[in-house]
Amino acid sequence: MLFGAAVASAATVYRWVDSSGVVHYSDQPSPGATKVEISEAQHYSAPAVRDSSSSRYTNSGNSSSSGNGDRQPQAPSMTCDVSNPDDDAVIFNVQSLRGGITISPSLSADDHVTVIYDGKPLPGGTDASGGFTISPLDRGTHTLAVEVAGEDGQIKCRSQQISFHVRQPSVNGPASPIARPH
Repeated sequence: MLFGAAVASAATVYRWVDSSGVVHYSDQPSPGATKVEISEAQHYSAPAVRDSSSSRYTNSGNSSSSGNGDRQPQAPSMTCDVSNPDDDAVIFNVQSLRGGITISPSLSADDHVTVIYDGKPLPGGTDASGGFTISPLDRGTHTLAVEVAGEDGQIKCRSQQISFHVRQPSVNGPASPIARPH
């Protein structure tokens, strides 16, 4: 199948208009046909994805022994995830996005949350409810992750990176019938 697609993209294409005004395309020349120059097909390579064991860091605390040999219970691990949008979500015709994160257990007063949008810290960070807003929202594929650092700057947790896709109307597309002036 891939071989057929490669051959098709390299094939010569001819265009002609018949007596009824209908435009035709073919790989076979026809009287009055003109050769069509076709540019190389566009390709998209997705960024490499790290497996979750290497992309999520947790702090499980230190266990220590008391003088009598009893083990102290470990502090609970902190986990953090992007809860909205979903991974690989497609979002249509919006100018901003209200996102959300989930962190467990709750943050301490000294913890600092950073939302990482397309590889850079998102200006404005999160609000009191653990949400964030991306505005303006450009068309294309974007990435999100969240990390929590303690007062000392040590990373307590880092979420797995998710991707989402924004589809906006094209400036080259036909106007919506609702938006046309009368």
